[in-house]
Amino acid sequence: MKKFVYLLSLIVLLSGCATTGFDVLEINRKILPQGVKGYYSSPIEIELKNIEETANFNLEFIYSQKSHSWFLTLTGFEKNTGLFINKIKFLIDDDPFETESIISTEFEVDYPVVIPMEDRNVYFLSTAFYKKIVHAKQVKMFLNSESKEFEGIFTKEDIKNFGVFYKYIKKSVIDNKTVIIK
Repeated sequence: MKKFVYLLSLIVLLSGCATTGFDVLEINRKILPQGVKGYYSSPIEIELKNIEETANFNLEFIYSQKSHSWFLTLTGFEKNTGLFINKIKFLIDDDPFETESIISTEFEVDYPVVIPMEDRNVYFLSTAFYKKIVHAKQVKMFLNSESKEFEGIFTKEDIKNFGVFYKYIKKSVIDNKTVIIK
């Protein structure tokens, strides 16, 4: 009986220490100019209808003292399907949000910053988008190429991961407070 209680206690302890596998990581400072910080997330995989492919996303955030920008990167889709996704539409609890691909590899954060684009499409996101998605009950996504549209539905875990990324960046980077994510 003692062994059973000990084993049960150990299992409960270990399960409490388990992580979701979703991380927020800092971009290597060597590829960013001085005074600019960047963060990105673990991949988020969204199953798509009408194609045997997943949409693999990373969330990104670039920050300097004067400005910041939120991004969504779609990795490998064009290489795997031959289709360039020029627009992504979201329905967040039936409210539409839309973002278009950044064709250039440069954007302004006080001065040009080059983000490596190997096999990935980058899309701007807004703070309003994050504020809406962190409280969402349902999120649908539509990837639009010139010839086709692919639909994906976010799981509760996907929605939670967007919230984890936003809350971490908002509190620890923008508001400059210590954050511990459980």
